[in-house]
Amino acid sequence: MWEYMVESKYDISCMIVDTLVEKYPISESIEIMQWSCLEDETDYSISCYPEHVVETLEQNLDILVEVEDYKRCSAVKKILDQEYGS
Repeated sequence: MWEYMVESKYDISCMIVDTLVEKYPISESIEIMQWSCLEDETDYSISCYPEHVVETLEQNLDILVEVEDYKRCSAVKKILDQEYGS
């Protein structure tokens, strides 16, 4: 499981950012993705709460910059500017 997450960090980051950009602003928790691990028979999910949107976008921005995904970077920056009042 850990190996998948490390190898797929850009794909996971894209799902997180795309969902937050699409649903912004959020007023309640949203589930971003869910999956089941056959190895340990455990279900996992990623959710985001309104109070964590900025931190989540900032963390994922680093990954987007690393791979030069400037379209998503721009979308993240617009939301961060709104949140910081810039």
